[in-house]
Amino acid sequence: MNFATIEAASLISIANTNIESTFKSIKKARRIGGALEASV
Repeated sequence: MNFATIEAASLISIANTNIESTFKSIKKARRIGGALEASV
């Protein structure tokens, strides 16, 4: 494994982590939004 491959692999894993946390926060926001709509 050369340096470029290691760098690319770490960038991909960082991107995947960011996507996961973004999806989680979207789901959380939807849940909060749904609760707010229900209480109105």
